[in-house]
Amino acid sequence: MSVHGVRNEAGAAGYYDPEKTMTGDHYMLSETTPVYIRNDFVKKVLGIVSIQLMVTFGYMLAVYNIPALFNFYMKHWYINIIFGVIYFICCILIYCARNFIRKPYVGGIMLCIITTCITNMLAPTMAYYSSLELLLGAGITAGLVAAIALFACQTKIDVTSFYSYLLIATLVIIPVGISTMIWHNKTLTIIYSGAGALLVSFFLIFDIQLLLGDRTHEFTVDDYIEASISIYLDIISLFTHIMRLIGEINH
Repeated sequence: MSVHGVRNEAGAAGYYDPEKTMTGDHYMLSETTPVYIRNDFVKKVLGIVSIQLMVTFGYMLAVYNIPALFNFYMKHWYINIIFGVIYFICCILIYCARNFIRKPYVGGIMLCIITTCITNMLAPTMAYYSSLELLLGAGITAGLVAAIALFACQTKIDVTSFYSYLLIATLVIIPVGISTMIWHNKTLTIIYSGAGALLVSFFLIFDIQLLLGDRTHEFTVDDYIEASISIYLDIISLFTHIMRLIGEINH
């Protein structure tokens, strides 16, 4: 699941332009934020996410089409565990040391590490699916992401105010996911994958609204690394749940 740094400032900041003042750039994306600042922030985050996704899916295609790469991962199966541990440590650091992550070089390094970990964990597992299944999964994911983004932008529902409910739902669904790895049951796996995809969809709405601002919770302009990682992980999680669902139904 994604890494979320929820911001909540009572009576969000009043209007000011950081390029015309000596004030620091740590401020909320409220309704009084200059449009060009909000747009630049959104463009920066979406640009970073696009690069992350191109790297991940590009490498996934390489592993899928180059037998030597796939065999390398099969021979060195422990690589996934190593990357999983590194990813878990990075998530803890992002959650516990946000001010440290805001430093440009540190944040950039952290983003590269997480993207590398996710890419190396995802690529070999996707090689077990057929090309038709992968195309179907990618198409469904792209369609859902577009629909979710449109809904998040247009709806008057403030999903960021439901953070505690999303957290509870996550804590409930995690044991189910663990049980499907230990005890494989087709029906249970389909239910888990469907519920997981639904939950991740809500998290994606949540993160997009954090990105756009003017909600109960919102990112600050310094949170572009955290915002990029969160949205990237949402999309990857949605894709993996959909692929697992397709795999169980077809097999």
